[in-house]
Amino acid sequence: MKKKVYSVLVIIVFSVCMFLFSSLYQSSLSFEDLRVIVNDQDNETSVSLELVKPSEQESYFYDTYIQNPATLELYLRASMINSKKNNTEKTLFYKRLLKTRPSWPYYFSGLAQVNHMSGQFDSNIINSIIHYGKYERKVVLSLAEILFHNWERIENKYRELILSHISEQQDYIISQTVNISSKFAKIYEYCDFIYEKKHVEYAACKQNYWQPLSD
Repeated sequence: MKKKVYSVLVIIVFSVCMFLFSSLYQSSLSFEDLRVIVNDQDNETSVSLELVKPSEQESYFYDTYIQNPATLELYLRASMINSKKNNTEKTLFYKRLLKTRPSWPYYFSGLAQVNHMSGQFDSNIINSIIHYGKYERKVVLSLAEILFHNWERIENKYRELILSHISEQQDYIISQTVNISSKFAKIYEYCDFIYEKKHVEYAACKQNYWQPLSD
């Protein structure tokens, strides 16, 4: 009797392992297919993305152990570049990612970008970005872009909060955020803020702001 029980348990465990292996293998193939589509400039990416769209199945076990979260994140990044539609779907997908990794700043950054595309501003998401992604370069640059593009629509207290955050970065990141502010015609406001707070004249500010005035 015991041998029969052990045999059944071995078969069950083996079947579960095979299922997990098969799922992970399929997930890896899906991720590689998506990378090829995103990197192939000759493809109609917005159409091709539908072919590798992640499953809409919502399950903590599925999202954590079966589906590769990188596949879903790559899909969302690519779809934001190539489509301004389906923002509700993108929001739901990012919230799914946050359930599996609730402190990952890049997911909060992506969610903030989706809100930005919808003309919305969520202070809770911004606070999470600042808290979890304090020195993550791409997260900081994304936050700077949201700030300067939505400058007039952001309350002054949150504007000051984000300005303080991005101006406390390393010098090379500050130079990049200065260039972003210049792209959205907010370089005067940003460079003035930096100078009043730190009494430092950054090279990017001199080149784009003060220097032309002295020519």
